[in-house]
Amino acid sequence: MKKRECPDLYQIKFWPKGNPDEVFFGKVERYHSEAEKHWAEERQLIVSDAITGQIQLVPFDEIEYEDQPLKWGEYDEETRMPISTEYDRHILKAYKEHKKRDEEAGEGLKKHRMFSMPVADGNACYVVTKVNKRTCNIEWRNFGADEYYDRILGSGGSFPIDIIQTQIRCTDGMREIFSKGKV
Repeated sequence: MKKRECPDLYQIKFWPKGNPDEVFFGKVERYHSEAEKHWAEERQLIVSDAITGQIQLVPFDEIEYEDQPLKWGEYDEETRMPISTEYDRHILKAYKEHKKRDEEAGEGLKKHRMFSMPVADGNACYVVTKVNKRTCNIEWRNFGADEYYDRILGSGGSFPIDIIQTQIRCTDGMREIFSKGKV
């Protein structure tokens, strides 16, 4: 690798040098418009978090990392999410934790509720993070195999309650249908 060339990495597991207990998973955004600049000037990688997609600058010389391969074929029986790699299993674990919080929140528009929007041949997943009088905040989550974003909701933000409430009602309705075994 040339000194000024950004490493050819995609999905990585990384941690601060000497601290293997503080582990992160993410995607190296090698083709981001600022990637070469940050690499050339500070030897930093632009990495998007595996679950939230939030971008951070990671000082390459201050981390240890493992390249995470792309591999298909194994799926979780309950969720049908991929589990072929450690990266996949990290996402599945986060999904199950969010799903538990969603179920504990109960029906209706509340903090921790999860919902999805159909996109192409998959869906875009979101979590309610705050409910106000007229608006609520949502955040995108990488719980779909293709990392789809809804074209209106994007990566999340603050939206009128009625828009998100409609999606939550759809989620509750589908949950009821599936629980009765009608599908």
